[in-house]
Amino acid sequence: MSVWEALIMGLVQGLTEFLPVSSSGHLVIFGEILNLQIEDGNAFSVLLHVATFLSVCFIYYKDIIELIKEFFLMIGDIFRGKGDWNRPYRRMLIMLIIATVPAVVVGLIFKVFGIDAMLSNLLVVGLMLLVTAVLMYFVDHCNTNRYDASNATYKSSLAVGLAQACALMPGLSRSGSTITAARAAGYKKEFAIKFSFLMSLPAILGAAVLEGAGLVMDGGFAIDALPLVVGFIAAAVSGILAIKFLINLLNKNRFYVFSIYCSIVGLICIIFSIIR
Repeated sequence: MSVWEALIMGLVQGLTEFLPVSSSGHLVIFGEILNLQIEDGNAFSVLLHVATFLSVCFIYYKDIIELIKEFFLMIGDIFRGKGDWNRPYRRMLIMLIIATVPAVVVGLIFKVFGIDAMLSNLLVVGLMLLVTAVLMYFVDHCNTNRYDASNATYKSSLAVGLAQACALMPGLSRSGSTITAARAAGYKKEFAIKFSFLMSLPAILGAAVLEGAGLVMDGGFAIDALPLVVGFIAAAVSGILAIKFLINLLNKNRFYVFSIYCSIVGLICIIFSIIR
């Protein structure tokens, strides 16, 4: 992999990991265009996931610190048999745990049975991008703003988690699916997008660990250091910019731009997969 390829793939991962256009789908698309070797792609993917993980940590570091503190306080309260279980950050922590379970279960099933590899083709990506386009149109028409960490139900967090599990399909946006589910459940805009991105941390880290474990078993990284560094920095910086951009668009009800984009790219993928 060249430095320029690493730069492009890093930018694609950083932007599409958080923008509701599907990072997995775009990595399949750009992988086809650049004709990357599978080994390089897997090794590179681990570093890209770590970079985007750090992007979320940079934006929401205050919330993450509070959640970590709340985790240890909660463990202590469990052993003491007491504590305030209605504190906003404690409720958010429990909601995040609940929301993570479906993706873990489905992700393991995909990995064990090789379903993820079977679905990584342009036709599937194109179809799922069209589904993402429909979801993005729906988000702008969700006008409910009732719930945040202080009053959202645990059942609603499970629904958002199921949406994240469905987004393991390449081409179906994780952020798009979870934000749509959260808004449909009545989450306030700020909380919906925050919850979606905080939910991404276990998912991103889990993907990195699974791919990293596979690399160790297969003999480790087979790519030069410079492309890794370039791709890592590109993914981290573009990820931070993408999160800030997405927050701004959600507040202005302009998710329809992603609906248009996903529709166009999805149709192109479907047509290309048929005629090639």
